[in-house]
Amino acid sequence: MKIPLYKLYLTSTVQFLWLISVMVIAKRSIIDIPTALLAIITIFTLLYIKKIQEPYIIIAAAILGIIIKLVII
Repeated sequence: MKIPLYKLYLTSTVQFLWLISVMVIAKRSIIDIPTALLAIITIFTLLYIKKIQEPYIIIAAAILGIIIKLVII
């Protein structure tokens, strides 16, 4: 089954716009080293652990963020 060209174009355009929006949000929100480390850890977790669900990542990031804030401040 051949996919129509307009569907491929639309899909790639939507993915590109999603990527740009993620980059803009990341550029504005990652402003210090602990946040950058948390972002890098999250990216590698998503890449290497395929079956982990997003709520678990959010909970782990929140707990880690609280721990980092208590240690630094």
